[in-house]
Amino acid sequence: MAQSAGGGAEQRRQFLGDGTKPGFYGGITQWNKGNNFSRPHFHPNDRFIYVLKGTWWNGTGTAFDPPNTVPMRAGTLVTHHAKGIHWDGAKEEDAMLLIIGDGPATNTPAQQTEDKFDGKLNAQFVTFKTPDQFAGAIQATRPRPIRASWSAIRRRPAST
Repeated sequence: MAQSAGGGAEQRRQFLGDGTKPGFYGGITQWNKGNNFSRPHFHPNDRFIYVLKGTWWNGTGTAFDPPNTVPMRAGTLVTHHAKGIHWDGAKEEDAMLLIIGDGPATNTPAQQTEDKFDGKLNAQFVTFKTPDQFAGAIQATRPRPIRASWSAIRRRPAST
């Protein structure tokens, strides 16, 4: 992966579109372990992030407080809502993410405060679904098996 700005804390590889321009984009981002975090910021458009590997840590608001972040483990789907102030990163293990959205995917810094983050994500800024929540949703919407056989399906005569 190509190094991005940030001293090697984060690596990115774009595979679809160009996140710096208007339009749909997609890419893989890896946050390297070692308490590497972005600072409070926001994006102009929604971003959808799927945690592929590791644990990715999130906080919302301007109080930058990494010890109290919320873990997003592999298999979690996260939405960073447009203009929602958040910050994120990796602690003791690398976190690999699939990120898609509508560009440009600029980062606008927010004024950081020295307050404590309460460990609760502001749902106007960041929402998520864990793998367990997906399993329940898939089970509830699973289609019923088709009980018909091919021989029971009527064939229409060909039009002439």
